[in-house]
Amino acid sequence: MRRGNRSFSLLYGYVAREFLLSFCISFLFFFFIFFVNQILVLAKEIFLKNVSLRMVLYLVVLTIPQFLLYTFPFSSLAAASMTIGGLSSTNEIMAIRFSGMNIKRVFIPIAAVSLVISFAAILISNNLIPYTSSKYKEQYTKILRDIPTIELESGKVSQIDDLVLSNGDVEGNQVNDITLFDISRTGSVNSITAEKGRISLIDLQSFVYELSLDRPTVLSNKSSSMTDWGVASASSMTLYLDFSNRIPAVQSLTPSQMSLAELKELAAQKNKERQESQLGISVSGSKISQSLSDGLHAVLGGSAAKLSASDFVRLEADAAKNAGIESVDFYYQYYRSEFNKKLALSMACTFLVFMAFPISFLKVRYGRLIGFALSIFISVAYWFMLFFMQLKSVQSAMNPVFLIWLPNMLFFTVGSVLVWRLGKR
Repeated sequence: MRRGNRSFSLLYGYVAREFLLSFCISFLFFFFIFFVNQILVLAKEIFLKNVSLRMVLYLVVLTIPQFLLYTFPFSSLAAASMTIGGLSSTNEIMAIRFSGMNIKRVFIPIAAVSLVISFAAILISNNLIPYTSSKYKEQYTKILRDIPTIELESGKVSQIDDLVLSNGDVEGNQVNDITLFDISRTGSVNSITAEKGRISLIDLQSFVYELSLDRPTVLSNKSSSMTDWGVASASSMTLYLDFSNRIPAVQSLTPSQMSLAELKELAAQKNKERQESQLGISVSGSKISQSLSDGLHAVLGGSAAKLSASDFVRLEADAAKNAGIESVDFYYQYYRSEFNKKLALSMACTFLVFMAFPISFLKVRYGRLIGFALSIFISVAYWFMLFFMQLKSVQSAMNPVFLIWLPNMLFFTVGSVLVWRLGKR
């Protein structure tokens, strides 16, 4: 018995080491993909500004936990596929079978390590992501306040929402030969010209700029009539340019960056508001139905005596149900679906490894490479199913737990059947 336990321990240790090595390789691959994508996003927003390299690296580090939640499940699946594929290609799977050990013994260390990875993913999504996201948004907001939101260069044309600005020489905050065109398509064409002006940031919170013009001239005419126009001039004019809609919402966390407790609390709050709203509609509907009942009773007499106010409410509810009308609270569904998605993605580190066992039948030369390729295919399929189900969950009144966990349950069921069949051989 001790010799058998020792053999199992050697097998478990060997498979666990192979799995961890493959996990590290797969993790680096997926991490690089997400990391490069994040670098490109930051390049668009920050690299073009005068931001120090140290600050950029700091922001990149803060964004890493946000895509670890996606990297872990796919890395776990790829590691399991590579491990079993490697053992199969070197005939080690065959040797294990000929030694009299059940093939399911190979799965035990993989499942145990992947379960630890799942719990680590839950901790990251619940604790690390909210913390680093908060720090990222705090630092990003500070950068946006320190760098210029609008950059004017000499002899350039810039578009600011519905305004087109053409300017001459720029010296500091002073701008010469200014021409402004309004392209808002309101039925009239407005233009402002001035010899010079000054632009300055006056509101750090809302990113509002003040443009002061000296001796401006305003030309206005209707686009439908060439004869209906007007000209006005003044000694000075002040325009306010609002850039708040061009700045990303960095003050608050998105649901994907919140902790599980925060999502649960927000979902409960939305559910309470939804119930109070439905209660108000029900009370109002009862009053309206009572009035209708009284009116029909007065017109039809005894034939309407059997229809009470509650009957009208029930008939209205049945009609809405038969017509397929369901009240869907988007944010209530969104918070619940995001809550379940965090847990489902974390536990996918364990559930997806069950799909790695069909690869043990592949007696090919490059089993590890084939296993990695198949894991990429399964990862893409899982990714598509998960986000499709999340989209459907916010469009219907069904509890998101059924839709969000459906991909996990599907892959887990198929994998479990395969593991069971392997155990019988």
